[in-house]
Amino acid sequence: MEHQIIKDKELLALLQQLQQSGAPASLFVEDQGMGSENGTIESIREEKGTHLITMNGNRSFTLQQVMAVNGTYRTGFSTC
Repeated sequence: MEHQIIKDKELLALLQQLQQSGAPASLFVEDQGMGSENGTIESIREEKGTHLITMNGNRSFTLQQVMAVNGTYRTGFSTC
C-alpha cells in the first residue's frame, strides 16, 4: 500500500479542513513514542510560532508532532 506524502504547509491545511468539516481524524503522533489519536479536531491555534492541535477536548499536539493524518504522511517521516 502506497501512502501519500505531503509537506508541513499541506499537512496544516488538511488538518484545518478536517476541523472545519467536523470529519473524523486519525493522527499518528510522536509524543514520547509513537502513538495514535482518533476523533475530531476541536481546535487549531498558533502559539509562539507553533501550531497546536487539540483533539476531542483533551490532548493537544504541535504540528511537528503529527506524523500522519488519515494515512497521509508528512515529508521526512521515517520509521527507521
